[in-house]
This record gives sequence, C-alpha cells and structure tokens, in this order.
Amino acid sequence: MPKRNIVLILILVLVIGLGIYYWTAIRAPEESGEEVEKEFSSEDRSATFNISSGGGEPVFAKELFIDPFKNVREGEKQTFSIWAKDKYGIKKVSFTTFTDLGEEVTEMELVEGDTKEGKWFGSWITKNISSRYSYQTKFIAENINGETTKLTLSWTTE
Repeated sequence: MPKRNIVLILILVLVIGLGIYYWTAIRAPEESGEEVEKEFSSEDRSATFNISSGGGEPVFAKELFIDPFKNVREGEKQTFSIWAKDKYGIKKVSFTTFTDLGEEVTEMELVEGDTKEGKWFGSWITKNISSRYSYQTKFIAENINGETTKLTLSWTTE
C-alpha cells in the first residue's frame, strides 16, 4: 500500500475519532437536556479578596467578592459584594465602573449585618468593555457624617 494511502487513512480515522468525541462528549449531553459545564464556570472566573482599607472611617473590611473577575464578556451580569463598617453607620455604598464610553454608577444594597458593619451587594450588565484588556471599578462607602472611603480594583476581559 503506498504511503499516500496510509496517510489518508490515518487522517480519516483521526477525523472520525474527533467527530465521535465531539458528538458524545460535547453535543449529545446538551441535546439531552443534561447540565453541561460550559467553557468557564463561575468558580474559574470569580475572585475573593481579603481587604482592609486602613485608618479613618468608613472602612472596607473582611472581603470583596467579584463574579466574574476574569474573562468578563460584554452583556453578562457582573456581581460585587463588599464588607464595610463605620462606628456611626454607613449611609450608602456604590460602585463606579469605568467603561469605554464613560462611567456606570450602581448603588449597592445591604444584604447582611447592619449599617455599622455589613455586607453590601450590587450588580450590573457589562457594556462598553471591548477595547481594552482590563477595566477599573471604584467602590465608595459614605457614612452618615458624609465621610467617604474609596477602593479601586481592576478586572480583565480576557
């Protein structure tokens, strides 16, 4: 048998094998209604940071959670939670995301604890984040006396 025929047979076997793999491992479970883990799960893309914003009040403390933190895509929901505390009480917490076309401001809500020490949660639908590798989000906590604390972080689109 000529070498050319052997090479063609090997290529054909490889193509058929890849086709069978694709059908059984990727396509068939999706069509059967089974839960299939996509390319990225939220665990792969989220991040939790231990934080402390130092002296003064209010203070960002304990942890900051972001989902997704990496490989963020245009049009998906991005959520943030952050702990803030103040001896007089937190009036509000918000975050500002700096996009290609300006700033997106989102108010957060208290979901755990109280205004003196609590966890604040917020989300937005990502938009105008296609021209750069990383973007910044700035968190601002304001206490009842009007004093503020800011914390800025960067997350990635790739």
